[in-house]
Amino acid sequence: MINFPVNAKVECADGSAGESTTIIVNPATRQVTHVVIEDKGYPRPIQRLVPIEHIESTTANMIRLRCTLAELAKMEPFVETHYIRNEVPDYKGVSSIALEPYATTHTDFIPIEEERIPPGELAVRRGTEVEATDGHIGQVGELLVDPASGYSCS
Repeated sequence: MINFPVNAKVECADGSAGESTTIIVNPATRQVTHVVIEDKGYPRPIQRLVPIEHIESTTANMIRLRCTLAELAKMEPFVETHYIRNEVPDYKGVSSIALEPYATTHTDFIPIEEERIPPGELAVRRGTEVEATDGHIGQVGELLVDPASGYSCS
């Protein structure tokens, strides 16, 4: 079985790339399609969607990629941030009793983060709740995949 560890160290061909955070699975075929890697090489960590073809090997604590850090940096981000406009009252120090002519509004933008899970696929993380038809059965700890077929084990 191939182990796709979550929260494991990730190595590229030329150095440490960060840590795995999420596994993407196609539930219809039961195949792992991507691994999400939190790339520590930026001022702010960025999660990258890494196609399974870029995985060279795995152990219980490590994922080794067959790409360089520069190639990883060019892969699609997993989280995309959108900003929603929000009109906020600006009271200019006036008490709430006499607001009418004194209150104006200013615009704030609220960040909304959206995970870019490929259509028809599921994101699986350590701790994801697992439900059966008759109720709760536990949480995901790890995901094992049959190396011959590439299918995740049930």
